[in-house]
Amino acid sequence: MTFEELNTLYQLPLFDLIQRSRQTHEENWPAAEVQLCTLLSIKTG
Repeated sequence: MTFEELNTLYQLPLFDLIQRSRQTHEENWPAAEVQLCTLLSIKTG
């Protein structure tokens, strides 16, 4: 990303930036898919 591209994003109004990020997210992640993570704790001793 060039400085000019970054500056263009920086100058966007907040809601325009949120809309662009939402659009990018929707293009790359299926809407109905949920990622599941689990935490595993193993105590030794």
